[in-house]
Amino acid sequence: MIATITTSEELDRLWDYDYPLTTEGRFRAALTTLPPTAPLAVELLTQIARALGLQGQFDAAHATLDQAKTVLTEAMPCAAMRGLLERGRLHYLARTQHERAYHLFVQALDRAMAQGADFYAIDAVHMLGLVAPLDVQTEWNLKGLAMAERTADQRARLWRGTLCMNIGLTYYMQGRYDSALEYLSASEQELAKHTEGSPVRRRILQWHIRRTLKALCE
Repeated sequence: MIATITTSEELDRLWDYDYPLTTEGRFRAALTTLPPTAPLAVELLTQIARALGLQGQFDAAHATLDQAKTVLTEAMPCAAMRGLLERGRLHYLARTQHERAYHLFVQALDRAMAQGADFYAIDAVHMLGLVAPLDVQTEWNLKGLAMAERTADQRARLWRGTLCMNIGLTYYMQGRYDSALEYLSASEQELAKHTEGSPVRRRILQWHIRRTLKALCE
């Protein structure tokens, strides 16, 4: 059955980050139910691009974002903001032009804040924490965590688990194992509250916790 979507949140519920090919298929099916110039259709193109990027198909992903830009108008602020996010994410995934990705995420953050779109603003901040130099990654992630704590958007609050994990990993890379364990454990607690979370990410997190405990014992 083809999903009919009416909001960005419904669109995002089609995601399964562990299976980007399957997710791409869902997005393409949903796209057939919308006029090509509908704002949600353009948002779908940005997410198809993201799914392609997760499959390593970077040329096709950039081409899809280019396609989205051809129908983008000023009446589609969310689609424009998501296009910036996904263009930056593609550069990050391909490990190319991190400086360009950084500026794209800053633009996406500014637009998301202007729209009051906390979920996407925190997404942009969390990506800034990934592309920034190691010595300022924690600063970005702590900013995102503070945003997630104070937002009234319950979906945006779900970013806490990811941000705590990223903070913990940065502390680990800095050799600050006590702080790393504190935040990795907090991430595990956050993810345990949400049964819809990625099993793959849970296993990765548990591996990082074991690795940190080992480092503390050495």
